[in-house]
Amino acid sequence: MNHASPFACSILFVLCASGDASASVSSVSPVSAQNFETRVLDAIGHPERSVEEHARAFAEGGVASLPRAFALAATGRFDFTVENGKTLELPLSPELRQALVEGAARWPRGELATFLAEVARRKSTPDEAIVGLQLLALVGDERDLPLLDSLCEPHAAPPGPSPEFREALESALGGIHERDPQARVHAARFYRDTQPAFAESVLRVLGRSRAPAALETLVETLGAHPELDVVVLTEIGRVARSLTPPVSDATLESVRSYLHDAAPTRQRAAAAALVALEDVDAIPILIDQLDDGPELARAALDALRRMSRRDLGTTSEGWSRWYASEVAHWRVTEGRAGNVNSGNRLDAVNELLALGRARLFRHAAAEYASAGVVRPEEDVARLACEILGELGSPVAEPALESALDHPNDAVRNAARAALERIHASAAPAPRPPRVRLQRR
Repeated sequence: MNHASPFACSILFVLCASGDASASVSSVSPVSAQNFETRVLDAIGHPERSVEEHARAFAEGGVASLPRAFALAATGRFDFTVENGKTLELPLSPELRQALVEGAARWPRGELATFLAEVARRKSTPDEAIVGLQLLALVGDERDLPLLDSLCEPHAAPPGPSPEFREALESALGGIHERDPQARVHAARFYRDTQPAFAESVLRVLGRSRAPAALETLVETLGAHPELDVVVLTEIGRVARSLTPPVSDATLESVRSYLHDAAPTRQRAAAAALVALEDVDAIPILIDQLDDGPELARAALDALRRMSRRDLGTTSEGWSRWYASEVAHWRVTEGRAGNVNSGNRLDAVNELLALGRARLFRHAAAEYASAGVVRPEEDVARLACEILGELGSPVAEPALESALDHPNDAVRNAARAALERIHASAAPAPRPPRVRLQRR
């Protein structure tokens, strides 16, 4: 049984004596209202308790307390009138407001959805919408995307949503996508249909994902809000850096088409995204753009330097010769790739060394070189691990992980070092922000 603190009891006595204890509790019955008010006051009097303890106590108040809990979380204060008619205000800490939200999230989903739909129907205040989004961050799924949009719609007008509002929206979208992967299938449509003021938040949430579906969804959003295509291309690059190849030809072609866009900003963003996608087929286009205007040429040159890890000047001639040489070398190397697992020891070593020089085609090279890890010669297996570490492709991780159980210490150490190099070079996607209540 929960016992109210002396502080809570004294305040509740004043409330009851003034006759106002249930005046602002909406449709909650007097008995349940008093019970919930007691719980809130008890929580105020015990700031040392954890959010989880407070949330559990609030949830025990029953779903009838939802309107009151929602209002308190939105306003951040507990108001009451004393005997002389003066209104007093008790501020609620961010932790208590968080507990109110988490407690409400434990009530039946159907009741929550119905209540939030009513909040959206009557055009919520910004603070109410933020609390609604925080609830969806905790329990929402794909079915709640229209509700999420309805909560946001009244707050799209200039000056636009606050940073706290955007954070709550992104937390809600992130939570829904995490719990319901199918939500990503509908994310492109949601992006097209939502207000421009909120569309960028959809992109940021997709950009935090490591799922291949997120990359495909981002590509689908291109063109829906042209003013945000630079952001879309930036997020495509962010997701691409965390995925294991290959990437679909359709994705590469869609991004590549923006190299010919009329807007220089989109051209630059496309070039940067293609670097992250390691689109070798974009290189001839980038080389041709070295002879275009200075702004586009700078973006193309930067992309070429990053993809090649070389600096071959600012004109197309040197880069064209380099690219032709790389392609010719790769064709010969790929044609001999079978030597890694079926050739004699010398042929296998020579092919592994050739694959190690194929940086431009490192993912395909890593796939071929992975076969060397299981060669019976321990020195060849060790060399294969070292080559895979130099290539740095995540494609090689399964082969290297299996080599961690190799009977030879040198092979195991080489495999471990290669995996460390691959993991160190990977760009992790940032985590979605925690649901956090506004401070007042």
